[in-house]
Amino acid sequence: MDMHEHDDSRSPYRLIDRLCHDQTRRWREGEQPTVEQYLSQHPELADNEEDLFDLVYNELQLRRTLLGSEFELSELTARFPQFSRRLERQLQLHEAIQSLKDSSKSTRETLTGGSPTPATLGLSPGQQLGRYRVQRLIGAGGFGVVYLATDTQLNRDVALKIPRVDDLPDLQRKRFLQEAELAASLEHPHLVAVYDAGQIDEVSYIASAFCPGRNLAQYLREHGQPRNVRTAVEIAARLADAMDHAHQRGVVHRDLKPSNVMLTNKPCGDLPFTPQITDFGLAKLGEQRMRETTTSLVMGTPLYMAPEQYRGRGPTGEHTDIYALGVILYEMLTGKPPYEGENYFEVANAVIRGQIVSPQRLNPAVSRDLAAIVLQCIERDPAHRYKNCSELARDLRLALAGRRVSIRRPNAWERFVQWANEQQRVYDAGAVACWLAVCMVIWMTTTNIGAELLFAGNKDVENADLASEHVTAAVMVLTLVLPLFLAGVAVLRDKAWGIYLGILLTAIPVIMTLLSISDDPVVHKTVYGDNLLARFLVFTLVFLTHFVLLVMMTNALRVVWRERWLTRRYSQTESKE
Repeated sequence: MDMHEHDDSRSPYRLIDRLCHDQTRRWREGEQPTVEQYLSQHPELADNEEDLFDLVYNELQLRRTLLGSEFELSELTARFPQFSRRLERQLQLHEAIQSLKDSSKSTRETLTGGSPTPATLGLSPGQQLGRYRVQRLIGAGGFGVVYLATDTQLNRDVALKIPRVDDLPDLQRKRFLQEAELAASLEHPHLVAVYDAGQIDEVSYIASAFCPGRNLAQYLREHGQPRNVRTAVEIAARLADAMDHAHQRGVVHRDLKPSNVMLTNKPCGDLPFTPQITDFGLAKLGEQRMRETTTSLVMGTPLYMAPEQYRGRGPTGEHTDIYALGVILYEMLTGKPPYEGENYFEVANAVIRGQIVSPQRLNPAVSRDLAAIVLQCIERDPAHRYKNCSELARDLRLALAGRRVSIRRPNAWERFVQWANEQQRVYDAGAVACWLAVCMVIWMTTTNIGAELLFAGNKDVENADLASEHVTAAVMVLTLVLPLFLAGVAVLRDKAWGIYLGILLTAIPVIMTLLSISDDPVVHKTVYGDNLLARFLVFTLVFLTHFVLLVMMTNALRVVWRERWLTRRYSQTESKE
């Protein structure tokens, strides 16, 4: 049984994530499994309309990508008529996003249409949506499309964002509008103002201030990385101020990333621009769209997602935004995010394993205090991060001034505990088990054969029962060494039983060595003879290697149990809320 397979809530990915990933892999290998095949294996999918649609849309994208001209949308709509209109709309939006990547994107309007109905995702220039008159399409992403529009009542330009909420249940759509309206109440110099949010003819929208400048992602690409430490810290401190203002009023962003930080032309302190956070209230929609397995990272968002967002552990909150701020600062300081990957699953796997290189190692200009601040922000456990953005902003300014920050650097023991708690330690134990098994086979084989060849003519060798020793060695390989190798492979493949088997197989040699170190050796009597020193050295080697692996396997089991306990704790917290 898999470590997490018996309970989908304990898996690093949800069931639908793993099914989409498996479907993509098998299609690329030429198998072409259908949604119906997965439904027969997992009938519970039929009860979850959102997950079922994700799987259907994943097959649609695979057919478009791999079959090309042979693809027919009517085939899928005939198999799943309940999703026919939704699939057409989703496909239209996907084509709109792709059109933005074409070389002629600045001169070609990709979508035209009549009245703004739910079936029409595109708005043409001059088209009216309530009081807003569309000028042109300026962007598209996982959340929907963005237009430059004119507010005809106040005669000002706005960024009109039309999220993909037409297909969401009424409850989720209502919650989105409530969050957008709450974001409209925020007033801060480092937040892009949200003017209005509402719904017209079933089309939901958000109208916010139009920022014609670049975003932080574009700025970092243009000016190269890593950035100047003072500039990076100043930007992060001001973003933390803005998020603290939002959090105090009950607004959580959930999708902070460089492309959501606009840079206006107005100077701000030592900065030649003013950073402003945009796209409040949209991230909740994007969380369901993040599993675009046929493409690379969707809008870069997975790079900035906190571990609890991947695992579905409890509700997102202030700690989620603090994590994203830490990732943004890490990237500004080092020139790269703390975790990287080619797609959603590779990034998720890296985040969950939790291996981070200190920013101080990648950029010597980063002080120890600043490195500690960054690592505190991107702690895997939300309870270990900053309590709020106000404390984060204060520490950033203290570090910039060269003064003592509030957080205490972890001592050697605390760093060791953090290291031992990482998911990577489980895979380390599996790898060591495999290598130890291979080394044991090589050692036992060379020792048996070498004793016979090197000491040919020796009376002790001639009188020794070598055949019996060979049989004993072979039995040990089959009963202990080979199963240990299989246990290591099982651990590397996320099989929980591999850990239990590994503990058993490493405990046996440890106990046997302790009980027989003063007796005659079980094997290789010809080599040891009466040489107590040789016997002691070999027995000590066997004992230490297996004892170290026993400790690693035991710690791996502890990490797995700890992850399960954390999952249950967060699940209980979410159910209460």
